[in-house]
Parts: sequence; C-alpha cells; structure tokens
Amino acid sequence: MSKTVELQIEKSRNVVNGLRKHVKEMGERGVRSVEIDQMEQTLAI
Repeated sequence: MSKTVELQIEKSRNVVNGLRKHVKEMGERGVRSVEIDQMEQTLAI
C-alpha cells in the first residue's frame, strides 16, 4: 500500500475516533453512532 493511502486511512481513523468522542460527550447531534459504525466498517475492508 502506498504511503499516501496509509496516511489517508490513518486520518479517517482519527475522524472516526473524534466523532465517537463527540457523540459520547454531546450526544447524537447530526451524526449517529450507526453512521460512525458504518464508516469504521468501511475502513476495515
């Protein structure tokens, strides 16, 4: 895998982690846990 792709995957994982933290602190406002789960599953492929 190229370095560019690896960097983008890492950035996406950071976004997912940030969204999870936001949902835990603020509740589901605009982003639902189900959507975050779908993003995470897409990254795992």
